[in-house]
Amino acid sequence: MKMLFRKLFLFLDILALSGAALMHSGFPAPAHGAIIASESALCMDAKTGEVLYGKAAHKTMYPASTTKVMTALLLIEYANEHGWDERVYVSENAVRSIGPRASNIGLLPGDVLALDECLYAIMLASANEVCIAVAEHIAGSVETFAEMMNERAWEIGALSTYFTNPTGLPDRNHVTTAYDIALIMIEAIKEEAFTAVIAAPGHTVFPRGPEEPNHIKNRNMLIQDGTYRREYVVGGKTGYTSAAGHTLVNYAVMDGAELICVVLRAPNFMTYPDTIALFEFGFSALHN
Repeated sequence: MKMLFRKLFLFLDILALSGAALMHSGFPAPAHGAIIASESALCMDAKTGEVLYGKAAHKTMYPASTTKVMTALLLIEYANEHGWDERVYVSENAVRSIGPRASNIGLLPGDVLALDECLYAIMLASANEVCIAVAEHIAGSVETFAEMMNERAWEIGALSTYFTNPTGLPDRNHVTTAYDIALIMIEAIKEEAFTAVIAAPGHTVFPRGPEEPNHIKNRNMLIQDGTYRREYVVGGKTGYTSAAGHTLVNYAVMDGAELICVVLRAPNFMTYPDTIALFEFGFSALHN
């Protein structure tokens, strides 16, 4: 009954916010005349929660793999309570249920990962089979884990969010907003384990023992050497599905200021230019 009322409240909230999102945000444009191409975008002061820029920031959207910030947060909170030494066994369901095109690290049923290895695989390589394995390990099933995700999201204040899985793979009922993703990210960066992982350019895991290392690379181009690298970016989470489009959330620190930026349904190749424009605007606003 509790979950029924939650879902009803969420449905009414989604209807209200979807209409409100059509109105102009009233926030100033990013610095240097940049135009934000993403359908929804947000720049938030990570210390205060103040929204410095918003574009349809309360519009309900599909999050794709930015969902995994919440998955990672629950993993860390579980590990903090039960210890990081627990081993996660990969089930047949974890491997087969994600589909052939979903992001993965090539695990097979029977593979085993430590909790910290799971965290790296989820946040760096967006490994969907690892998300399912973690959900089954912590909660016994994906469905129960999704309920935990929703309860935690609502505790944080992400009231327009409803998760149905730990991966962000398409589901019409799996929705959130740029504003809610920022709130979840702010909660996640309170955990040192989270910020350490998202800042790592890569990591090696050993699902079949030391004789078979599995090298994974961080997909976030804001921290990898190249055109989009920015020294002030600590890290974040990328995402893409055909339903959600390109999505991205990042955390950055500069001269004592801390920002969270979110972009949802960005056109091809625009997640990073949009995010950089938002960070430049946000840091300029806080430092002036």
